[in-house]
Amino acid sequence: MKVAVLADIHANAPALTAVLKAVDIAHIKKLYVAGDLIDYYYDVAEIFQLLAPYDVTFVRGNHEDMLKAYRCEKIEGLVSKYGSGLKVACENLTNEQLNWLENLPHPLHFEELDKKVLLSHGSPWCINTYIYPDAEQHIKDKLFEYGEDLIITGHSHYPFVWYKNNQIVINPGSVGQQRDRFLGACWAIWDVTKHSIELKRESYDETEVERQVLHFDPDKPYLKDVLSRGTKTK
Repeated sequence: MKVAVLADIHANAPALTAVLKAVDIAHIKKLYVAGDLIDYYYDVAEIFQLLAPYDVTFVRGNHEDMLKAYRCEKIEGLVSKYGSGLKVACENLTNEQLNWLENLPHPLHFEELDKKVLLSHGSPWCINTYIYPDAEQHIKDKLFEYGEDLIITGHSHYPFVWYKNNQIVINPGSVGQQRDRFLGACWAIWDVTKHSIELKRESYDETEVERQVLHFDPDKPYLKDVLSRGTKTK
Protein backbone atom coordinates (compact mmCIF):
# COMPACT_ATOMS: atom_id res chain seq x y z
CA MET A 1 0.00 0.00 0.00
CA LYS A 2 1.23 3.50 -0.87
CA VAL A 3 0.18 6.99 0.28
CA ALA A 4 0.95 10.33 -1.39
CA VAL A 5 2.21 12.97 1.05
CA LEU A 6 1.63 16.61 0.06
CA ALA A 7 2.05 19.97 1.76
CA ASP A 8 1.76 23.69 1.02
CA ILE A 9 -0.38 23.53 -2.12
CA HIS A 10 -1.13 27.27 -1.83
CA ALA A 11 -3.94 27.29 -4.40
CA ASN A 12 -1.53 26.53 -7.25
CA ALA A 13 -3.74 24.38 -9.48
CA PRO A 14 -1.23 23.73 -12.30
CA ALA A 15 1.28 22.41 -9.77
CA LEU A 16 -1.30 20.23 -8.03
CA THR A 17 -2.54 18.92 -11.37
CA ALA A 18 0.99 17.77 -12.24
CA VAL A 19 1.37 16.04 -8.87
CA LEU A 20 -2.00 14.31 -9.09
CA LYS A 21 -1.19 13.07 -12.59
CA ALA A 22 1.88 11.37 -11.12
CA VAL A 23 -0.22 10.10 -8.19
CA ASP A 24 -2.63 8.50 -10.64
CA ILE A 25 0.18 6.91 -12.63
CA ALA A 26 1.42 5.37 -9.37
CA HIS A 27 -2.15 4.06 -8.71
CA ILE A 28 -2.35 5.90 -5.38
CA LYS A 29 -5.76 6.87 -4.00
CA LYS A 30 -4.91 7.93 -0.44
CA LEU A 31 -3.34 11.32 0.30
CA TYR A 32 -2.09 13.13 3.38
CA VAL A 33 -2.01 16.93 3.11
CA ALA A 34 0.05 18.79 5.71
CA GLY A 35 -1.74 22.14 5.59
CA ASP A 36 -1.74 25.38 3.59
CA LEU A 37 -4.14 24.54 0.81
CA ILE A 38 -4.73 28.26 0.31
CA ASP A 39 -3.14 31.71 -0.09
CA TYR A 40 -0.25 33.07 -2.16
CA TYR A 41 -2.06 31.90 -5.33
CA TYR A 42 -5.63 31.95 -6.53
CA ASP A 43 -7.16 28.72 -7.87
CA VAL A 44 -8.55 27.73 -4.50
CA ALA A 45 -11.93 26.51 -5.78
CA GLU A 46 -10.17 24.30 -8.32
CA ILE A 47 -8.01 22.82 -5.55
CA PHE A 48 -11.15 21.51 -3.87
CA GLN A 49 -12.30 19.98 -7.16
CA LEU A 50 -8.95 18.37 -7.90
CA LEU A 51 -8.71 16.71 -4.48
CA ALA A 52 -12.33 15.56 -4.34
CA PRO A 53 -11.81 12.12 -6.00
CA TYR A 54 -9.18 11.07 -3.45
CA ASP A 55 -9.24 9.75 0.10
CA VAL A 56 -7.50 12.68 1.81
CA THR A 57 -6.47 13.30 5.40
CA PHE A 58 -5.89 17.01 6.08
CA VAL A 59 -4.46 19.16 8.83
CA ARG A 60 -4.63 22.92 9.19
CA GLY A 61 -1.74 25.15 8.15
CA ASN A 62 -0.78 28.64 9.25
CA HIS A 63 -2.46 30.13 6.18
CA GLU A 64 -5.74 28.51 7.22
CA ASP A 65 -5.22 30.27 10.56
CA MET A 66 -4.65 33.51 8.65
CA LEU A 67 -7.91 32.95 6.80
CA LYS A 68 -9.77 32.84 10.10
CA ALA A 69 -8.05 36.02 11.28
CA TYR A 70 -8.79 37.75 7.99
CA ARG A 71 -12.47 36.80 8.04
CA CYS A 72 -13.05 37.60 11.71
CA GLU A 73 -10.97 40.72 12.11
CA LYS A 74 -10.61 41.98 8.53
CA ILE A 75 -6.85 42.26 8.90
CA GLU A 76 -5.92 43.98 5.65
CA GLY A 77 -2.26 43.74 6.58
CA LEU A 78 -2.34 40.03 5.76
CA VAL A 79 -3.19 40.82 2.14
CA SER A 80 -0.58 43.57 2.05
CA LYS A 81 2.10 41.13 3.22
CA TYR A 82 1.15 37.86 1.53
CA GLY A 83 -0.89 38.91 -1.49
CA SER A 84 -4.51 38.57 -2.53
CA GLY A 85 -4.88 34.81 -1.99
CA LEU A 86 -7.00 35.15 1.15
CA LYS A 87 -9.25 37.71 -0.48
CA VAL A 88 -9.73 35.51 -3.55
CA ALA A 89 -10.47 32.50 -1.32
CA CYS A 90 -13.19 34.41 0.52
CA GLU A 91 -14.71 35.51 -2.78
CA ASN A 92 -14.65 32.07 -4.45
CA LEU A 93 -15.39 29.55 -1.70
CA THR A 94 -18.66 28.87 0.07
CA ASN A 95 -19.08 29.60 3.75
CA GLU A 96 -19.12 25.85 4.32
CA GLN A 97 -15.75 25.45 2.61
CA LEU A 98 -14.25 28.42 4.45
CA ASN A 99 -15.47 27.12 7.81
CA TRP A 100 -14.08 23.68 6.99
CA LEU A 101 -10.65 25.13 6.25
CA GLU A 102 -10.63 27.14 9.46
CA ASN A 103 -11.59 24.16 11.61
CA LEU A 104 -9.20 21.53 10.30
CA PRO A 105 -7.33 19.80 13.14
CA HIS A 106 -3.69 20.35 14.04
CA PRO A 107 -1.81 18.14 14.72
CA LEU A 108 -3.46 14.81 13.94
CA HIS A 109 -2.56 11.35 15.27
CA PHE A 110 -3.89 8.27 13.47
CA GLU A 111 -2.92 4.81 12.24
CA GLU A 112 -2.37 3.46 8.74
CA LEU A 113 -2.35 -0.33 8.68
CA ASP A 114 -0.06 -1.11 11.64
CA LYS A 115 1.85 2.18 11.53
CA LYS A 116 1.32 5.20 13.80
CA VAL A 117 1.27 8.53 11.95
CA LEU A 118 1.59 12.11 13.22
CA LEU A 119 0.52 14.69 10.63
CA SER A 120 1.40 18.34 11.26
CA HIS A 121 2.19 21.58 9.47
CA GLY A 122 5.14 23.47 10.96
CA SER A 123 5.72 20.94 13.71
CA PRO A 124 3.53 18.89 16.04
CA TRP A 125 4.10 21.41 18.84
CA CYS A 126 3.65 24.63 16.82
CA ILE A 127 1.93 25.28 13.52
CA ASN A 128 4.42 28.07 12.70
CA THR A 129 7.71 26.25 13.37
CA TYR A 130 10.08 26.27 10.39
CA ILE A 131 12.07 23.03 10.20
CA TYR A 132 14.74 22.84 7.51
CA PRO A 133 16.94 19.98 6.28
CA ASP A 134 19.87 21.31 8.34
CA ALA A 135 17.89 21.53 11.59
CA GLU A 136 19.81 21.19 14.83
CA GLN A 137 19.92 17.80 16.50
CA HIS A 138 17.69 18.82 19.40
CA ILE A 139 14.86 19.57 16.92
CA LYS A 140 15.28 16.14 15.32
CA ASP A 141 15.32 14.50 18.74
CA LYS A 142 12.14 16.32 19.77
CA LEU A 143 10.32 15.02 16.68
CA PHE A 144 11.44 11.43 17.15
CA GLU A 145 10.43 11.57 20.82
CA TYR A 146 6.76 11.59 19.77
CA GLY A 147 7.19 7.89 19.09
CA GLU A 148 5.15 7.60 15.89
CA ASP A 149 6.41 5.53 12.99
CA LEU A 150 5.90 8.43 10.55
CA ILE A 151 6.05 12.11 11.53
CA ILE A 152 5.07 14.56 8.78
CA THR A 153 5.87 18.28 8.75
CA GLY A 154 5.49 21.05 6.16
CA HIS A 155 5.63 24.86 6.22
CA SER A 156 9.32 25.38 5.34
CA HIS A 157 8.79 24.39 1.67
CA TYR A 158 12.04 22.37 1.83
CA PRO A 159 11.87 18.58 1.32
CA PHE A 160 13.82 16.20 3.52
CA VAL A 161 13.67 12.73 5.12
CA TRP A 162 15.25 11.69 8.39
CA TYR A 163 15.47 8.13 9.75
CA LYS A 164 16.06 6.87 13.26
CA ASN A 165 15.72 3.18 13.98
CA ASN A 166 12.32 2.38 12.46
CA GLN A 167 10.99 5.96 12.62
CA ILE A 168 10.77 8.43 9.75
CA VAL A 169 10.41 12.21 9.80
CA ILE A 170 9.48 13.76 6.47
CA ASN A 171 8.81 17.11 4.93
CA PRO A 172 7.56 16.47 1.37
CA GLY A 173 8.37 20.03 0.28
CA SER A 174 5.83 22.37 -1.26
CA VAL A 175 3.50 21.51 -4.10
CA GLY A 176 2.67 25.12 -4.86
CA GLN A 177 5.77 27.19 -4.11
CA GLN A 178 9.13 25.44 -3.94
CA ARG A 179 11.85 27.45 -2.21
CA ASP A 180 14.90 25.18 -2.38
CA ARG A 181 16.01 26.52 -5.78
CA PHE A 182 15.07 23.39 -7.68
CA LEU A 183 12.17 23.69 -10.08
CA GLY A 184 8.94 21.75 -9.81
CA ALA A 185 6.10 20.72 -7.53
CA CYS A 186 7.31 18.62 -4.60
CA TRP A 187 5.57 15.65 -2.96
CA ALA A 188 6.45 12.21 -1.60
CA ILE A 189 5.35 8.59 -1.64
CA TRP A 190 5.17 6.61 1.57
CA ASP A 191 5.24 2.87 0.96
CA VAL A 192 3.38 1.79 4.08
CA THR A 193 4.21 -1.89 3.75
CA LYS A 194 7.94 -1.31 3.27
CA HIS A 195 7.88 1.78 5.53
CA SER A 196 10.00 3.76 3.07
CA ILE A 197 9.84 7.26 1.57
CA GLU A 198 10.49 8.44 -1.97
CA LEU A 199 10.73 12.20 -2.49
CA LYS A 200 9.23 13.29 -5.79
CA ARG A 201 9.15 16.45 -7.93
CA GLU A 202 7.00 17.20 -10.98
CA SER A 203 7.65 19.77 -13.67
CA TYR A 204 4.77 22.00 -14.77
CA ASP A 205 4.17 25.18 -16.73
CA GLU A 206 4.22 28.12 -14.33
CA THR A 207 3.04 30.59 -17.00
CA GLU A 208 -0.62 30.72 -15.95
CA VAL A 209 0.22 31.19 -12.27
CA GLU A 210 2.67 33.96 -13.15
CA ARG A 211 -0.02 35.64 -15.26
CA GLN A 212 -2.40 35.53 -12.31
CA VAL A 213 0.21 37.11 -10.05
CA LEU A 214 0.59 39.98 -12.49
CA HIS A 215 -3.20 40.41 -12.45
CA PHE A 216 -3.89 40.13 -8.72
CA ASP A 217 -0.58 41.17 -7.13
CA PRO A 218 1.61 43.09 -9.59
CA ASP A 219 3.38 44.73 -6.65
CA LYS A 220 4.60 41.35 -5.35
CA PRO A 221 7.01 40.01 -7.97
CA TYR A 222 8.39 37.44 -5.51
CA LEU A 223 5.20 35.38 -5.89
CA LYS A 224 6.00 35.03 -9.59
CA ASP A 225 9.78 34.90 -9.49
CA VAL A 226 10.06 32.15 -6.88
CA LEU A 227 8.30 29.68 -9.17
CA SER A 228 10.99 29.89 -11.84
CA ARG A 229 13.93 30.39 -9.50
CA GLY A 230 16.46 27.58 -9.55
CA THR A 231 17.48 24.67 -11.70
CA LYS A 232 15.82 21.53 -12.94
CA THR A 233 16.43 18.24 -11.18
CA LYS A 234 17.16 15.03 -13.01
